[in-house]
Amino acid sequence: MTTSAEILAARPDPGQARCLDDAIERLRLLKVWAGDPSYRAIKDRVNGARTAAGRPANELTHKATVASCFRPGRRRLDTDLVLAVVEALEPDAGYVERWRQALRVIGAEIEAASQVRVQDALPDVLPGFIGRTTELDKLRAVLRHPGPAGAAAVISAIEGMAGVGKSQFAIHAGHQLVREGVVDRVLFVNLRGFHPDPAQPPADPYAVLEGFLRLLGVPAHRIPHDLTARSAAFSDRLAGTRALIVLANAATAEQVRPLLPAAPGCLTLVTKPPQPRRPAADGPVHPQRVHPG
Repeated sequence: MTTSAEILAARPDPGQARCLDDAIERLRLLKVWAGDPSYRAIKDRVNGARTAAGRPANELTHKATVASCFRPGRRRLDTDLVLAVVEALEPDAGYVERWRQALRVIGAEIEAASQVRVQDALPDVLPGFIGRTTELDKLRAVLRHPGPAGAAAVISAIEGMAGVGKSQFAIHAGHQLVREGVVDRVLFVNLRGFHPDPAQPPADPYAVLEGFLRLLGVPAHRIPHDLTARSAAFSDRLAGTRALIVLANAATAEQVRPLLPAAPGCLTLVTKPPQPRRPAADGPVHPQRVHPG
């Protein structure tokens, strides 16, 4: 455990940040290292430097805006403001440049994670998909009988090692459900949980929800900015429908959980590798598991 004395002894290294929350935590530690000035004091330093640099009044910041830079759980950061805050806390040019590089790397990863393709139709089944009749029958039985109106949503987690055909299994089952009229709407996304290309990181559920809501007819200006609100809007939009949501190639329970609609009558298929324990799911859901391989 890091002690207060250790925090005060060394400046936090931004290069060790692996995600946005990591960077925000290091910014919070930097504030402590710098003597823990108030947000108002930081705001005054930032505005003083901007005024001295000749920047116009409309580019000056506010105390609440500065405070928001230190709040975890954000989806984006104002890089220019964060660097100004860092410089206000530690004016060493080399140290500020390390923050600039770290934020550039994190920003590129965030941008890559936000680039995701959602579809309102299932991909085609690859030629040569054969067998697994028993598993398909079991899955179809679960998904065809979700319960009476008002019952909980149904989630089926399809587990198996990489390469055994989990996603093709889900797609094949989904096509059968569509043909049989069990569902009247389909949403599909590849969550890239285990993509061979490092430039294709796991999809951000925040971005996936934006794509789903657009497909469901929600105008861009009415899509909530908060992840929890987006998830709730997704469930609300699916209320009263018999939708099939296929979440292929999931990475973690945290990635999937916001994408599970609580709308009764909806069916969700999640393909993922085996997990050591069952992830908790919020809301009224009935998880089932099918092993295709």
